[in-house]
Amino acid sequence: MSTKIIGDVILDVKNISLSFGGVKALTDISFNVKEHEIRAIIGPNGAGKSSMLNCINGVYRPQVGTISFRGQTFSHMDSHQVASMGIGRTFQNLALFRSMTVRENVLAGAHSLGRTGFLAAALRLPAARAEAAAASARCNELLTLLDLHQFAAVPVAALPFGWQKRVELARALISRPKLLLLDEPAGGLNHSEVDALADLFHQI
Repeated sequence: MSTKIIGDVILDVKNISLSFGGVKALTDISFNVKEHEIRAIIGPNGAGKSSMLNCINGVYRPQVGTISFRGQTFSHMDSHQVASMGIGRTFQNLALFRSMTVRENVLAGAHSLGRTGFLAAALRLPAARAEAAAASARCNELLTLLDLHQFAAVPVAALPFGWQKRVELARALISRPKLLLLDEPAGGLNHSEVDALADLFHQI
């Protein structure tokens, strides 16, 4: 297995503070993440881990501090631009479309890659068809990588929790993010599922 060399800083979080009324969720938090690096934020429940990720991908707006991503600095991230900038995200509480199939859920993550617009897609113009074909091919790659192909046509709600975690991971990966935020990726999994997930992370 080849090992990629750790590169330059792609995410730089400086002096982030976040409060909800009189409750301080984050106080003067700073760290960075380099290309090809795996960085973990650890702490007990309620320590602010999810709040920190929510600041990075634009769900929350910190009162103090800056976030720099690939050379651009923001006082807060714009949630509508985060995915198109190359940041993928999974959530502590699964955010899947439970009545949709596995394939449909994964393809939903490709929306941020679309460049042709709704009208072109509705009219099935060549550029829109090419985008759809590329998204479908990428979806097939991820279903194979995460061993989800057997469940492609199955509604997500019918899957065990551990497999739903994989679906959310596939949806985050379909846009080929430059930075992947994983919120409690092993939460609720048994030991064998955690080991399998760790192996997948190394492959990814």
